[in-house]
Amino acid sequence: MLAGLEPGSTHSEVEALTDLTELAAGFPIDGLWALVALLEHAARKWMTAFMEPGEQSVGARVTIARATPQPAADVVTTTATLRELRGRRYIFDVELRNVAGELIARGTNERAVIGVA
Repeated sequence: MLAGLEPGSTHSEVEALTDLTELAAGFPIDGLWALVALLEHAARKWMTAFMEPGEQSVGARVTIARATPQPAADVVTTTATLRELRGRRYIFDVELRNVAGELIARGTNERAVIGVA
């Protein structure tokens, strides 16, 4: 891992739930799976910027609690905050909010850095 990803740092991604259509495979786009995908995506995309050649991050654990129903057409802002580093494991607290700034869901995403060939 390259330096710069420090506990307390935050990163946000703005995405439309409808952009997940390819992943949906017939599941409702307002299902919990879509919120988990957004939660994991924000942390993964952020970490990717700090990967050295031959490294990638993989999800090791996700927790999520929905705060309110989410309409399918809404845009979601997902904000990941790096809470803790444990060796090659990175633990993020993540919040998902709608365009009005209301909390949709919050959770954690634990990611591990692995070597790839």
